[in-house]
Amino acid sequence: MRQWGNAVALLLILAVYGAWFVKTNTLIASPALKQDERGWLASGVYYARLVMTGNCSADAWEGRGLGAWGNLNPPIGKLALGLPAYFLTVNEDLEYAPQKHPELGEWGGLGPHAPPPPTGLLRVVRRIAQFWAGCAAAVLIIVAWRLAGPVAAVVAAYTTLLNSLYLRDSAIAYTDGICLTIQGAAFLDRK
Repeated sequence: MRQWGNAVALLLILAVYGAWFVKTNTLIASPALKQDERGWLASGVYYARLVMTGNCSADAWEGRGLGAWGNLNPPIGKLALGLPAYFLTVNEDLEYAPQKHPELGEWGGLGPHAPPPPTGLLRVVRRIAQFWAGCAAAVLIIVAWRLAGPVAAVVAAYTTLLNSLYLRDSAIAYTDGICLTIQGAAFLDRK
C-alpha cells in the first residue's frame, strides 16, 4: 500500500511541476526587462569573462566595478547565468561579437549601467534561471520526502511550485534559484 502512496505522490508532484513549467513559460516570453536582470546578466558575463581569460586576481573577483551586483550573491550563481550568455555574445578571440548570433539582437555593452540586453538573449538567460528554479523546487521536494514522507513532498510541491512569488521569480534572470539549488543539494548530503 505504501508503494501506491509513493506513486500517487510522485504523479501529483509531476502534475504540479508541469503546471508550473507552463505558467513560467508565459512569463518568460514577456519582453519587459525586470529591475535587476540587467545587473545580474552583466555581472554573470563579467565573471564568465574572468574564468575564460584565466583572471584569478582577487581584486577582479571582488566585483567592485559591478556596483551593487558585484557584492550580492556568490559568483557561482552569476556564472551559471553568465557563462551561456558569454558564449552567445563573444567570438573565438573572446571579444564581444553581437554578430555571432544576430537572432538574439545586439547588446550595447556588458556593464551594469549598459543598455538593456536584447530580448533574445534575455529569454535564453531566463530559461536558464527557470531550469535552476525548477531544480531548487525538485530538491526541496526530495528533502521534504526524505524528512517527512510523500505527504510532505506533495505539500512542498504545491507551496513552492504554485506560489505566485516563486512563479514570478522563476521566470526572471535572477540567481536565487541557482543558490537555492546548491544550498538544498548540500542539505541532501546530511544524514
